[in-house]
Amino acid sequence: MKPTALALLLSAGVIASITPLNAQLFTRFNQLNTHVTLPQGENNVAIPIKRTNLQLAQSNQALSANKLYIDVNDTKRSYYLFSGPSTSKKGIPLLVMLHGGAGSAESSIHITRLGSLGPASGIDVLFPEGSNLGHPFRWNTGLTTGTEIDKVADTQFIDELVKKYTSVERPVYLAGLSNGGMMVLKQLCNGKTSFNGAFVVAGGTSQQILDSCN
Repeated sequence: MKPTALALLLSAGVIASITPLNAQLFTRFNQLNTHVTLPQGENNVAIPIKRTNLQLAQSNQALSANKLYIDVNDTKRSYYLFSGPSTSKKGIPLLVMLHGGAGSAESSIHITRLGSLGPASGIDVLFPEGSNLGHPFRWNTGLTTGTEIDKVADTQFIDELVKKYTSVERPVYLAGLSNGGMMVLKQLCNGKTSFNGAFVVAGGTSQQILDSCN
């Protein structure tokens, strides 16, 4: 998939409300990916994407089948993986999607619809879960000094998660919404992973991130 198409997929996914702009984005995305059918209604978008056994679940019970765990610094971290049926992942794009503050991986899955749109478009999608420690920010971006979140190894979490799914050569992209967007910028500055592209939606940087940027 071309980077332009991936950017359009992300743009369409992060717009939660169904609007004429949303419809235009899906129309353009459909033009770039003829194997996915995304017909429009009068003022909305229907998404009868080709069904697979990994299609985004509508119930939490079904969604739990995609929930996985990884140990980072002796801490159990959770994430969701949505991937296509191919057993060979060489060359298949991997997208890491970071949810916003006060959000969750599950809410990001439902809002962006990338759990279904990604695999249907030939993209594997990871949804890491931030920390829920009673703070509106769920990612350790340097803006939570003096809180428990400041001790969380989120940069290492993302690095190890990507490493786990890149045993073969494949393009890797990172995207984030709001607080997740801030984490994208910190990851690019301080992480060990080299990404092929990054997308920030409604997120900004901070002096702390700039000062620590490698």
